[in-house]
Amino acid sequence: MGIVFAKLSGILTFLPIVLALYLYYRNGSDLKLRILVSIFIFWGFIESIILYLSNNKINNHFWLNINCIITTILFLIYYFVLNEFNRRMLYCSLGLYSSFSLMWFCFYGSLLDWAIPYIIISNIILIALSAYSLMQLINREQEDLFGFYEFWIHAGVLVYFTGSILYLSIFRIMLKSNDFTFNSNLQDVHSIINSIGNLLYTIAFICLIRNYKRKYILQ
Repeated sequence: MGIVFAKLSGILTFLPIVLALYLYYRNGSDLKLRILVSIFIFWGFIESIILYLSNNKINNHFWLNINCIITTILFLIYYFVLNEFNRRMLYCSLGLYSSFSLMWFCFYGSLLDWAIPYIIISNIILIALSAYSLMQLINREQEDLFGFYEFWIHAGVLVYFTGSILYLSIFRIMLKSNDFTFNSNLQDVHSIINSIGNLLYTIAFICLIRNYKRKYILQ
């Protein structure tokens, strides 16, 4: 079953990327859409590198850290644009996160080592932003929440990054464990969580495509 879950996770990773590219081709003038497409194109690129290195037993910790840094920055920009925060707040947030990243990898860890605590902190930031944005959407839209692509993006971020925190939190236990069943089950759970997150992202892009075909203006 582990192989099945891993393949399913891999397929669902690239499905929202394909839909994002299609939507960008049809309507690439929307700023939020351009940011979302950038996130998923980057994910497709980085996941391909990580998967290749992993399959060839090559250390991929550098790319895991780069993935975290750039993903967090792109989502910060997306959520600040989505919630229409002022530019000064965006620049301050990006500056603070960049400074935090620089100090972490200069004085505490290395880009060549998997920075699990750093990644967990970054994931908490994204979870907080998505939870805030979801509450704003719920307060603003009283009906048909499932028809808004933002709902599915927020849900995907909550599921994906919460699952990532849970996985990373017990990752060291997995390394110390000689229990093959435990290790295998943990990897399966991780693949399932990734699949659910990417499925939610896919639904978000389906909503966007549906709205575009109905000639709605992206908000």
